[in-house]
Amino acid sequence: MAMAVMVQAAAVTSEARVATSAVRTYAARHERVAEVPLSQLLDGAVAGDVTGARAVVAGDLRIVEVVLPEEMEAGSLASAVWLLAARGWSIDILTPSHRLGAAHAALRGSPCRLQPWWIDGGEVSFGSFETP
Repeated sequence: MAMAVMVQAAAVTSEARVATSAVRTYAARHERVAEVPLSQLLDGAVAGDVTGARAVVAGDLRIVEVVLPEEMEAGSLASAVWLLAARGWSIDILTPSHRLGAAHAALRGSPCRLQPWWIDGGEVSFGSFETP
């Protein structure tokens, strides 16, 4: 008797696709890179809930790219941005393009850059870096 097993693939979020695209960009330049939960970099040392945010870390370049989850307000990353900057990291916040204005307002004066992203033809596209 044969048994059929149905495996349901987990939905791949837009944020996961953005993180994967960022990792590929660094890897193509032969940079050491890893994707980790942002909370792992912070050791619980920040105010606010950053659960769900992913970070792409290019260690040799000292760059952290935080993928802003759709359900998270950009301002909730402010404490993390300041802590990472104090530790010598450059921080980029990868923001859905339709939320770029709100990210500018929420992170104004923070030591980071914003980079908008969107999905075009099934592929992740990135805009130019901006200073909030």
